[in-house]
Order: sequence, then structure tokens, then C-alpha cells
Amino acid sequence: MKKSIVISALLYYGGWLGAVLGAAEGQPDLGTGIILAVVLFGVLKGGRTELCFAGVALLIGFAFESSLVWLKLVDYPQFAVGAIGLKPPIWMILLWPLLMRTLAKDQCLAWTKGRRLLGIAFGGVGGGLAYYAGHQLGALQFQSDVDPAITAVKIGICWAMLYPLIAETRSYMEKQLFMGKREGNDFEN
Repeated sequence: MKKSIVISALLYYGGWLGAVLGAAEGQPDLGTGIILAVVLFGVLKGGRTELCFAGVALLIGFAFESSLVWLKLVDYPQFAVGAIGLKPPIWMILLWPLLMRTLAKDQCLAWTKGRRLLGIAFGGVGGGLAYYAGHQLGALQFQSDVDPAITAVKIGICWAMLYPLIAETRSYMEKQLFMGKREGNDFEN
């Protein structure tokens, strides 16, 4: 296994855990700082093109997370929101460019690109479990009148559709938008 894949996985899970545990412990600004540092590391490593991917991921993430709040599938306790008071909180939105970075060449989730059925399964199971874990840790809340497992399944179904679209978006942008702008295919670093 390549060293870059292992480092990518450690950064991804370390960033996720730092953000979620920071929020769950009433320190959402600390969690935001941790995830921001990991995202900035990925952007600096990937250069200007990675900055574009991060921007797209922030837009997708804000829209999706806002939808979950609007649909009342997810809410955030006040202690997990942070100084700005935004729902969804900044730490949650910053998880999206972190995810987008893992789809770059030689990163931990690059193997899922172009494999739609696998992406559907991975997104459905991984997405639902990630939100369930966030709920169990106290960083976010599910609908109070619904079994948490049911809410996690609903979110997992959303992720089953969304994850392959994110992977396809990354692939499209790599091939169509950035391929001719740089020599070779090193923009995915």
C-alpha cells in the first residue's frame, strides 16, 4: 500500500474525529480548527486545482447539510455550533473538502471513482454510519420522535445517491477542466 494512501486515511479520519469530538465536547471551534488545518494541508499539497475542488465541495456540502437541517433529519445542539452560530456548523461544512481530497489520485478513496455500484454501497453505508456515530457521540442530533437507526438509514440513502455524484464530479473536473491546464496528470497530488 502506498504511503500517500495511508497518510490520506489517517488525515481523513483524524480530521473527522477531531471535528466531531470537538463539537461533541462543546469545543466546536477547536474541532473547526483541527479540520481546517487538515483541509488546508490538502489544499496546499494539491495546489490551485485542489482549491477549486475544495470550493465545489464546500458548495455541495453546505447545500446538502442545510437540506438535512431544513428537513429536520439533523440538528445541532447549541454547544456544538460554535462562535458563528451557523447551522450546519462550520466544522461540518469543512468535512466536505476533506472528503473531496480523499478522491484525488493516490489518496485513500480514489479507488471508488468510476465504480458506481461500489460508490452507492460505500456512500450508503459509510454516510449513514458517519452521521449515526456523530449522533451517538453527541455532535449532532437526529429527529427526537424517530429511532436513530431509521434516521441513519434515511441519511444513508441520500449518501448512496450523493457519493457517486461527488466522485463523478471530481473525475469530470479532473478530465475536462484541469487536464489541459497542466503538464501531465500531476494535478491530483
